[in-house]
Amino acid sequence: MLHNILPTQIADALQQIGNVDKLYEVRLRADLPMMVCYNGKFLYVHKDGFSRVVENAICVNAKTIEEILFRAAEQSLYAVTKQINHGYLTIKGGIRIGIAGEVVYDKEEIRAV
Repeated sequence: MLHNILPTQIADALQQIGNVDKLYEVRLRADLPMMVCYNGKFLYVHKDGFSRVVENAICVNAKTIEEILFRAAEQSLYAVTKQINHGYLTIKGGIRIGIAGEVVYDKEEIRAV
C-alpha cells in the first residue's frame, strides 16, 4: 500500500527492510532527514538502506509531503478533512499517517492543519 503513495526513491529505500513487522514508524518532515523506527531504534533512511549516520540521508520537502498526503487521500483532501483536523489520516491496510503543522481555527473549532 505504501508504494501507492510514496515517491519511488522513498519506496525503494524502504524495500531494504529485512522484516517489515519490525518497522513501527516512518518520519517525513519538511527539509529534515527521513527517519524510521525499526526494531525499537530510530535510524536515518538512505537510498540503499538504513543507518545511524545522518550524512546523505534522504530529505523531503513540503511539496513532496503534500503530494504524499494527496495520494493517501485518494486525490481528495476535502473528503478526509475531519481526519486531518484530528491530526491523522488512516489509509487502506490500517496504516495511520500522523499530521502536524500550523492549525487554522474558526472560533474554537479546527478548520485546517
